[in-house]
Amino acid sequence: MICGVNPSPASAAAGVGYARPGNRFWPAALAAGVVTADRDGDHALRVDRVGFTDFVGRVEADASKISNDELVAGAVEVERLVRRWKPGAICFTALGPYRVAVNRRCVAGVQPQPFGGRPAYVMPSTSGRNAAVSLATLTDHLRAAATLADTAMAARDNAKWCSKMGGVKGRWTDTYWYAPRRTTEFYPDAVTLHPTVDVEEMLTRVDLSPGASIKDSFATLDLAPFGFEVLFDAEWVRLAESGEKGEFDWFHGKELARELASGGEPVASLRIWMKP
Repeated sequence: MICGVNPSPASAAAGVGYARPGNRFWPAALAAGVVTADRDGDHALRVDRVGFTDFVGRVEADASKISNDELVAGAVEVERLVRRWKPGAICFTALGPYRVAVNRRCVAGVQPQPFGGRPAYVMPSTSGRNAAVSLATLTDHLRAAATLADTAMAARDNAKWCSKMGGVKGRWTDTYWYAPRRTTEFYPDAVTLHPTVDVEEMLTRVDLSPGASIKDSFATLDLAPFGFEVLFDAEWVRLAESGEKGEFDWFHGKELARELASGGEPVASLRIWMKP
């Protein structure tokens, strides 16, 4: 899901966001592979599975005229949308308004806390007025946001599979899935759903006896201080054809090479930790 500030008169007239002349969202989104058609919100939703919203629905040519109160109230509504529609992640295309509405200390990139229960990414404005930020940089931000969304979706689908097949109906938080008792062999005891996790809290909820394993879906954790060792690194892959586990699965070693050779697309790395 993409969240802007508010619709400009040009966007309102065109019926599509970021339509104002000079706005670089669509060129950057096309270059990043986030969308496959230019200035077509319907195609983005139906084909690319990218939805759009704004903090504020009021049409205004100058976003600086949107009040802080409007932004704060809008963030509440956007959070409700995220919880309802459950996107892989949400990307905010305006750093300054996000600081006003959500977190005044925010820096661009993946956010440490979920928004509406999903990972959030914040990037600089794509407006032509923000000329100090290049098209290439905006493209990199959108590509990173898309990778975050794909990884989060892969992790969530995999956690559902583990909950179904691992012998234990797991429990969910916004940042990880966990099994309250030991899963069957070859299934993890927890799967992270966000790059940032309260590790100590997570580990208090699983069986930490020898053989415990954690699927670090974003390869961002350091579990060595807690007595874990890296079992192996692997790669999330978008399958050439969706299987019983969904659109994504993970592979390593020769299996990864075979999957990529058959048309699978690499998404991001993950790591499996095990307690000896």
